[in-house]
Amino acid sequence: ESTTVTSQFRAKVAEMRAWKPENPPSNRDRLELYSLHKQAVSGDAPDPTTASVSSKASIPEKAKMNAWRNKRGLSQPEAMNQYIAECDRQMKVYGVSLASATASPPGQQTPNNTPANTTKGGGGGGTTNGGISSDGQGGLGSGSHNGMNSNGSMGSGNHGDNSGSSGVLLTPRGLAAVPLLCAAASESRPAYLERIAKTSKVQGWWQKQEPLCADPGTSFSMPETFLILLASKAESISLLLNDMEETFIIPASVIQSFLWPLHNVLLAIWIALIFICTLIGSATISLKTMILGANTTRVTLDTIFSEEILPGAKTAASLCEPHQAVPVRLVGLSLMPFVSICNVCYGVVNNIGIFPGSVLYVFTLIMTWFYWLTVLPWLAFAGLTISITSGWCFALIEMAGADIQH
Repeated sequence: ESTTVTSQFRAKVAEMRAWKPENPPSNRDRLELYSLHKQAVSGDAPDPTTASVSSKASIPEKAKMNAWRNKRGLSQPEAMNQYIAECDRQMKVYGVSLASATASPPGQQTPNNTPANTTKGGGGGGTTNGGISSDGQGGLGSGSHNGMNSNGSMGSGNHGDNSGSSGVLLTPRGLAAVPLLCAAASESRPAYLERIAKTSKVQGWWQKQEPLCADPGTSFSMPETFLILLASKAESISLLLNDMEETFIIPASVIQSFLWPLHNVLLAIWIALIFICTLIGSATISLKTMILGANTTRVTLDTIFSEEILPGAKTAASLCEPHQAVPVRLVGLSLMPFVSICNVCYGVVNNIGIFPGSVLYVFTLIMTWFYWLTVLPWLAFAGLTISITSGWCFALIEMAGADIQH
């Protein structure tokens, strides 16, 4: 039986090397594949009490080690089985790109007794320092840094995490997740209820999420961490009700319908939070680069504009498109000042130069700090209040429907 599992595992590894997802999977899903693959081929991760991660380790390396350590105690055959099941799940969730049919043959196969070699380059601009192997396929690509490329590597692109510099751009990883968060926020109530009914209480969607704009555990990641924790608690209530269906007086779907607007609004707030982190991060690194120079921050002003500021403005503008859910479109409207600032500053860059454009960008964001750090949080609070109020309406609708069926 062990030989059969090993053969299936190797076949699945080869299949995942050639897989090109139609939609970019999440970082959490990529790390899940990586950690299962690592556990399957290498066994338990080193004990953190005897082998801690270096303080100079990159963000991707820390995330990979933490994910692997979470699998401690899992036998290698069981890790192989879970890896195969997780691969099948992700292929169903994220689809298969048409490019897969014409994809080139996979490269060097993973040795039987070692994890896959870290790859270079790819869709996310990986480096030799911190890739998730192609066997851990699926995740967020982010252009040229701090994403996970199409080969599954969590790379840091041109700016590289190998330096441990504070000048590494972090927020594009969050920007890359915005389309997925928008899609999640458009989930209808029937679809939400159906998904919750099929999900176990330990496999909640929010439980698998992580901060996207900073290294988990840092002060900059605290707002995202708090939001994810809040959403996870609300989701856990919905999932717990599935097991109490027969003993609870009120049908589980009624409480779940009450929590559905909260789920969507929290997704919209997460999107807004990503953009707040983007503008704070881009303004901070721009100011550092102007004062200390690109040699110190290891990133140029041109790169900041082309890979963080302009993509941020374009993504913010896309939130107002007609196909977006109402909470997302409201976030898009609230971010129109950011889009306008970026467009004006880009015009200055084209007509005068990158330095004056960067100065104007930083100066404008500083002068409008009250809007970003006070008005937007209050709008988020108002959104939470509205979601709870409207939740009662959807709960009553579901209760009325349940009474009619009975």
